[in-house]
Amino acid sequence: MKLRHGAALALIGWYLMVPPYAANIYSCDKNAPLSNWLKFKSFESEPACREYLDMMRSSKGFSRDSATYYRTFYSKCISSDDPGFKQIRPLQRPN
Repeated sequence: MKLRHGAALALIGWYLMVPPYAANIYSCDKNAPLSNWLKFKSFESEPACREYLDMMRSSKGFSRDSATYYRTFYSKCISSDDPGFKQIRPLQRPN
């Protein structure tokens, strides 16, 4: 492998993405285009992202009638080189 190929691979990261809220306050829009999803957290590898996501999903602190539960349930790990990743907004915490 040439050095430039190794450098390109090193730039690939992983993001835990959460779907946007839906009109129904108890749900999320899991079918929204990836460009509308929000970056929640970044990781250096897919296994690290999946481990964090599994930990979040196993948390007992969410009620099934909350948007947080559904956003966590439908969250996914996405590579930074995914074609649908362009123009994704960072997660904005409510005031």
